[in-house]
Parts: sequence; C-alpha cells; structure tokens
Amino acid sequence: MHILYSKTLVDNLHIRLFLAEYLIIDPAWWKGRLQDPFWRLYRNGQNGSSLLLEDQSYLLYKDRFYFVPAGVRFKCQCRHELEHFYVHFEITGIPHIILQNLFHMPIRVPDSEPLNEMFRVLLDDIWTTGSRRLVTQLRTKSLIYEALALCLSAVPAEQRARINLDAEALEIMRPALEHIDKNLSSTITVTDLAARCNMSKDYFSRRFRQSVGTTPAQYILQQRLRYSSQELLYTSKKIDQIATEAGFGNRYYFTRAFSKNMGVSPARYRKGISPGLRQEGELGCVRKL
Repeated sequence: MHILYSKTLVDNLHIRLFLAEYLIIDPAWWKGRLQDPFWRLYRNGQNGSSLLLEDQSYLLYKDRFYFVPAGVRFKCQCRHELEHFYVHFEITGIPHIILQNLFHMPIRVPDSEPLNEMFRVLLDDIWTTGSRRLVTQLRTKSLIYEALALCLSAVPAEQRARINLDAEALEIMRPALEHIDKNLSSTITVTDLAARCNMSKDYFSRRFRQSVGTTPAQYILQQRLRYSSQELLYTSKKIDQIATEAGFGNRYYFTRAFSKNMGVSPARYRKGISPGLRQEGELGCVRKL
C-alpha cells in the first residue's frame, strides 16, 4: 500500500443554520438599520440594492454572493422589486474574535462557477421539495462552507499567517472558552476558568485578554448576549426563560444588560419594531417565490 497523502484534521469549524429564504423584496420593506450576532449570506437576482456602512456603500451586484459578518452595523436599501436569497447562520467552533479580525465589513465572495452550480442545485431542491428537508440543510451548509473557503483563500498570505498565530495563542484558552459556551446558565468564575487552563488566576486573566482581546467577564457577557438574541429571534420561549438560560439570573438584569449593549430592549428586539434591529423576514418579505 502506498500512502500518497495523510494528515490528521482538527474539525473546529461548524455552521448552525437559523433561517433561509428566497423571496421578493421592495423599497418599502427592505430598509432599515441592522446589527445582529449572526452571519448573513446574500444573493440577489437583479441589480438595484446596496448596503450602507457609515460613509461606505456596498452595491449588491446580481448573481453574486455576499457575506455580512456578525456584529456589523449596516443599513439596507433597494430601488425596485428584486429576487433576494438570504441565509442567517452562526459559525461555531472558532472563537468569534478570530473571525472579527479577518472580516469586519461586508465581503463579496470571489466568483466561482462551481459555487453558482451549487446554488442552482439548492434552488431546484427548494422549488421541488421545500426548505425543511435534511438534504436541503446539507446543501445550504455546503454552499456556505464553499463560499467561506473562497473568501479565506482570497485573504493575503501575510494576514492569514497573522491570524493563524492568533489561533495558536487561543488554543491554550480553548478549555475555558468551551466551558463558557456550554455553561452560560451557570455561575462562571475566573478562578474556575484559570484552573481548567492550568494557570493562576492573575496569569490567566492577562493571557486571556492578550489572546481573546477582552476580559473574561466581558467575553462571558458577549456570549450570553449572542445566545439570548438568537433565542429571542428564533424561538417562542418566554423572555424570563431566556434570561435564566443565558445566565442573567432575572429578567430585570437581562433587560438592562441587553438594552445597554444592543440598543433596544429584548421585547422590542423580538418584535422587530426597532429601527436598528429587525428580522430579515419582517424587513423584506413581500411574497415568497
């Protein structure tokens, strides 16, 4: 037996889907200011729409894919009715600080005929069988993975090397990061996190800030806000239950922390009536195709 290639792979990156739709949007509905803790993938069937970030404008050209990373604040607008495909999703397994360092504004995915063919197969599947089948979920994830791979391949080598070094530094923090993600509803102490990384409390706090870019307490709050915002949008759980599951203790503390960081109360965020935070479907769904 001749082994041509062999390498152990570390499977860190995963995609969690929230919502995917193909619909018609128009100027009266597809507008407003958005900022959410999940990623978006866009593709329009016609020209005529754009994303606005402060003084920058990103035209969304027809038949091209675009990512909007989590946490990016932007306005959306279109001049006329057009076909709009979008996916809301979360990237898990990699600390979001790495992705923020790489992608902090809308990204146009490099053009790729294989990617376009994957999209055509996905749409055909949606037309014939609907969007809830397991096969459709897998094809949607495959589309996102391939688009992300194209974007990462286009990142300059020097920048990729710098980010890889950041990833290596974060590896020693992985036991703490994983514990935070799996135990948001519980009390999480710096002492416990430090012990999981075999460090003293003071040394752990310094290394955590150097590696992650924020303090342990701030990171825990960010993760609790990400979880609670997703539950508000994509479940029918009561706000009190979400507050408990996210580790805020009670609804009063949850509302205060959420409003301070997201700019709107949990109830308004869920209803989508804030000019700053709305669900995609409430912004633009005139009719589904």
